[in-house]
Amino acid sequence: MNFARLSVCREFANGLRACVLPLSKNVVELRCIFHTGSIHEGQDLGRGISHMVEHMVFRGSKGYPGNAASEAFAEMGGCSLNAVTSCEFTMYQVAVPPEHLQKALHVICAMVRYPEFSAKAFEAEREVILHEANRCMDRPETRLYWKNASLFFPTHPLRHPVIGYPDLIRSTTAEHLRAYHDRRYAPNRCCWVAAGPVVPEQFFSVIGELFGDWPRNMTETPAFPPDPAMEIPQRGEIVFPDAVERVTVSARQTAAVAASPGCVALISGLTASLLNRELVQKKQLANRIEPLYGGIQDAAFQGICGVTAPDRRDQLERAIVQQLTDISEGKFTAADFQREKRVIRSLCMEQLEQTASLAQAIAMTMLHSNDPATAFDDPYSGITFETFREAIAGMFRPRRLVICRQLSREPRKKNTIPIVMAPEPAEWTLSSGVKAVLLPRPDRKLCTMQLSWCGGATTDPAGKRGLNSLTAEVLTCGTRKLSEEAIDKKIDQFGAALELRSSMTRTDLELTAPRPVFGKVLDLLHEILTEAVFPEAVVVREARILQEKILSARMQPISAGMRAAFTAFYGDQPQGRSRMGEPEEIAGITAEELRQNFRRWWHRDTFRAGFAGNVTREEADAWTARLLDGVDWQTEPLALPPNATLPEQPQHATVQVDREQALSLVMLPGPLLPGSPDRAAWKVIHAAENGLASELFRSVRDDNALAYDTGFLMTGGFLFPGELSFYALTTPDSAERAETLIRQEIRRLQEKGLSSKEFQRAKSCAVFHLLTQADQPSEHLSDLVLLSICGRPLAELQVLPDAIRKLTQRDVDRVLAKALDLRRSVAVRAGRF
Repeated sequence: MNFARLSVCREFANGLRACVLPLSKNVVELRCIFHTGSIHEGQDLGRGISHMVEHMVFRGSKGYPGNAASEAFAEMGGCSLNAVTSCEFTMYQVAVPPEHLQKALHVICAMVRYPEFSAKAFEAEREVILHEANRCMDRPETRLYWKNASLFFPTHPLRHPVIGYPDLIRSTTAEHLRAYHDRRYAPNRCCWVAAGPVVPEQFFSVIGELFGDWPRNMTETPAFPPDPAMEIPQRGEIVFPDAVERVTVSARQTAAVAASPGCVALISGLTASLLNRELVQKKQLANRIEPLYGGIQDAAFQGICGVTAPDRRDQLERAIVQQLTDISEGKFTAADFQREKRVIRSLCMEQLEQTASLAQAIAMTMLHSNDPATAFDDPYSGITFETFREAIAGMFRPRRLVICRQLSREPRKKNTIPIVMAPEPAEWTLSSGVKAVLLPRPDRKLCTMQLSWCGGATTDPAGKRGLNSLTAEVLTCGTRKLSEEAIDKKIDQFGAALELRSSMTRTDLELTAPRPVFGKVLDLLHEILTEAVFPEAVVVREARILQEKILSARMQPISAGMRAAFTAFYGDQPQGRSRMGEPEEIAGITAEELRQNFRRWWHRDTFRAGFAGNVTREEADAWTARLLDGVDWQTEPLALPPNATLPEQPQHATVQVDREQALSLVMLPGPLLPGSPDRAAWKVIHAAENGLASELFRSVRDDNALAYDTGFLMTGGFLFPGELSFYALTTPDSAERAETLIRQEIRRLQEKGLSSKEFQRAKSCAVFHLLTQADQPSEHLSDLVLLSICGRPLAELQVLPDAIRKLTQRDVDRVLAKALDLRRSVAVRAGRF
């Protein structure tokens, strides 16, 4: 589709710009972006005022006092209202049903143009922002990033965290915010984007009515001081307790790279790809290699972050420096370049199939350009192997490098357009005897396949917890004919993506590839499934990586708290196991045990093949027959554990985690089996208890400023009922109070149910979420495959929106009264107590 030709733009007399991309979709994606961020805060640099303003527009504006704006969006079904602040822009983003577009524009106009900045509301919200700052800085990756930024930008405002410093946040007043808003929020720094079923002239008319009389602000942004050229390498360290350590090696982006936007992504992808093969797979010095990027167009740095165990950190650092130096000197092949170029172009193509991604791309393009059509340009078409080598030449020279390390402890030496509904899915038995599911999407250029088996953490044998998780990690790491590197290269050459996920009761394999090469990718997958060898060296490597990943997760409040809750809830029963396994047991798993476990997965009754995209039923049948030819089918299905026996009395647990933030969580039994007559009601309850307008959010965050993050989780739902969890991320000294508020909310729901207002807006939100999911084929397919495995008709998913619409408030309140029993709850606090 020629999106550049379809997009329609308008610039108003006061400098405000707007762009519409008309599409036949279920949802309108709106973006309102202001060219102002943390680097524009002037004498208030480091306060994080841009971010505070973003928060406060949700806390009251003209015509929408308090959290009325959030409630307005909840009532119109648009629960995906969100905002983001960066170093150079602030963006408000929302997805709404088409019939509520005009109302949404009025609400956002009130928020961004007429915020109240109530001193009382700001006193409470400032505490919430401090909680968010704690959460951000409770991640080693975040702290390491800002250490890099401080070395690259000793004078540029980019050296300061977007969210600000806690001491300066505490000293900020509502007057600071009001002055910044008056100075920086202006129509000549604002642009609007709408993508979806929108009539351009109608959209422009409403925008003109709402913003046409907003006067320009001619205050100029002062020039940023240039940072001195780097003549010697820079080094920095942070100490952050974790099971693993991190090394970053990066360099300032050169003018040649900045002049070619496509080069930025290609450098990140190429270096990460080459270093993963060399340092993770071959030399086994790292658990993973990730690209590192920061800054803005004319002031940016780029490099690599490697994650490893403490005893391999120094060796990894030397290896990364050598590899980046080699790349900077052109020591990579044309095949490497072409492979990465194909992969990135395939990812771009996939993003252009998502309405939200299209809206985001236009908004980001309009930040620096009046021509949104460039959002759809192919930034890689003009980049050849030769021009890429010239652009990257000398970028990672040793004297230009900045090396930062995150240590796990102090070193000893220191101290009107028609809406197109999702097509009807189909289920049938293939000629191979396997059941298949098809979600036809003839408009897609990509094909997605999902294979699902019964077999997850609950089926791990005694003493081998982590067997299924490790099997999924190693399965694609070599066959009788192909090495791990050869498999990776082939997948990259096809522009495909292959992922295996092992959960509590099943394992899923998801494959996405462009349609023209899908058959060839299936041939490769056939060899993996029928000729996998589970190399001993790879098993040892992946076992170590999995162990370190588990240990790292245990040092995070959410992961540690959930693990403690499962243990208290289920005891030694299989349903309480960690999905990834136990490190001490993973260490003893052999390659032969993985081979045997892989064979246990294959039983026709519990195996499903699902397809989504431009695929016909005949093609799905032929492809599956080809894929499964030679598979060693088992005669006995994998035995799943019986339903768990749950505690009859309340349980309590406290977990010590050395973090600034803390988790308060209350877990209850969850009646979440597929096919449950209450499934529609739980969709509504989930919508009611999440989001900015939820009572849980209002009570814990808005009224008491105890947490940045609150929510309601529903886990399980596949062959066992699962769990319901209410949580808040807070501080250790506020954890008890947060738990009290969570319990109050549970009692309110059980005794009184939802209010009429909550119920009506939650119904709209729940239906809206399902319609949004219909635009995401891979997510839709996953739910369909799950229904098929559970023996439920696919129609259950298709009729779910209508079932939600027919619900009465009494229906939902009845479900709440029956399910929410604090006498069978588990309460957990995880943090530094």
